[in-house]
Amino acid sequence: MIQLFASAFGEPFSDFQMKKYMNELSPEEQERILQYKNPEDRQRTLLASKMTSAILERYFDKKHPVQIKRDNMGRPYLCSEPAWGGDFNLSHSGAWILCAVANSGRVGIDVERIEPIDLSAAAYCFSDDECRRLFRQPAENQLHFFYERWTEKEALAKTVGVGLLETITDLKAEPHSSHTVKWNVKHYCLDREYLACLVSTEGCCPEEIVFLAHRDIGL
Repeated sequence: MIQLFASAFGEPFSDFQMKKYMNELSPEEQERILQYKNPEDRQRTLLASKMTSAILERYFDKKHPVQIKRDNMGRPYLCSEPAWGGDFNLSHSGAWILCAVANSGRVGIDVERIEPIDLSAAAYCFSDDECRRLFRQPAENQLHFFYERWTEKEALAKTVGVGLLETITDLKAEPHSSHTVKWNVKHYCLDREYLACLVSTEGCCPEEIVFLAHRDIGL
């Protein structure tokens, strides 16, 4: 079973709120959040941390905080449940924070705001075939197609656990190369401005997203 959760960024936190919520996190997580200079980036990262902890504590029916660490690629994992065969992953961009949880296998999630870009950049991150497919799209569909492929590559990279820039042109959901993964892939439109992609190694991606208010994640 796979679940996908989303929570909105909401209103900016006051200094008092930020300090209060930061004090509820581990010293390591506080240090990671403080590396961001932009207050909005700090709040998004804090929300992602609080949201993930709340979801996993509910998942395991824990009355105490779960212990989350990060590997050398920065990918989070649950160290307080070593026998668990499942996985979780998170992503945040602009107005949204997402978290995917699977009871077996691995998952990767990515969300991006759809913004105008120079589509010639596709030559640096898409395969030749993907570039051809992009520019065969009607002009009004090309930007959406670009973000579908981009979020898919991000989610695949996070599922595989590799650096995106190392294998970006090879990553796709169809057999092609040693970095190819034939897994379950699903795209989601959160609203008119945001597109997300979920990848899983086992089980079908859910049809629906579970939306959480800040009170649902302990804020």
